[in-house]
Amino acid sequence: MTLDIIKKAAAAVMNKKEVSSYDLPKSIKSKITARTYSASEINKAYKKSNATG
Repeated sequence: MTLDIIKKAAAAVMNKKEVSSYDLPKSIKSKITARTYSASEINKAYKKSNATG
């Protein structure tokens, strides 16, 4: 999984758009729709993605 895919997935979750509106691999889409992330998990991943570029 690349950082670009992680950023797109994070954007899909944060923007509350349908996952299908983003160009993500099917495996990632299914993981997003099947999983509920806690606020701390989302914040941690977002901070990490902003720190690396």
